Amino acid sequence: MLEACTNLASPVWVPLLSLTLSNSFYFSDPQWTNYSVRYYGPGFP
Repeated sequence: MLEACTNLASPVWVPLLSLTLSNSFYFSDPQWTNYSVRYYGPGFP
């Protein structure tokens, strides 16, 4: 799972819906244009 947040000082992590794992790594964030800054990190269940 990959998650995104907009503030690392007080993070609220939101899971991303599109994630593909294979020999390479690709993810899609259709909401990225709505934020001036967006941080990504691995999500843990």
